[in-house]
Amino acid sequence: MNITKLVKTIENLKLPEICELITQLENKYNIHTLEDSPRTSKPTDQTQQLYLIECSSNKIQTIKTLKEILNIGLLEAKKKTDKLPQLIIETTNYKELNKIKTQLETIGAITQIKTL
Repeated sequence: MNITKLVKTIENLKLPEICELITQLENKYNIHTLEDSPRTSKPTDQTQQLYLIECSSNKIQTIKTLKEILNIGLLEAKKKTDKLPQLIIETTNYKELNKIKTQLETIGAITQIKTL
C-alpha cells in the first residue's frame, strides 16, 4: 500500500478509530508521546482536573464508560453527562488522569485537562 492510499484511508476514519490506531502504533513500535517522555514529565504535586466537555455520539456508551472508569453507579454516571462541561476527576496522578482521558476519547468523547 502506498502512502497516498494510506492517508486517504485514515482520512475516512472516525475519531475513536484514529485514537485506537494511534494507541496500537504506540504500543507496537514502543513510541512514547511527548506527554509520556521523561524529559517532559509533569510535576507530581500539581493537581489536575479532567473535564468531560462533550459526550460521544452514543451517550449511553459514555455513561457506561464513566461508570466503569470511576467505579460509580449508573445514575451517578448519567448525571455527569447531563450538564456539561462536568468535572470527572481531580488528581495529582497524571498517568491515571491521562489513562481516563484516553479511554473517554477512544469512544468519541471530548475532554479537557486543567492544571490548578
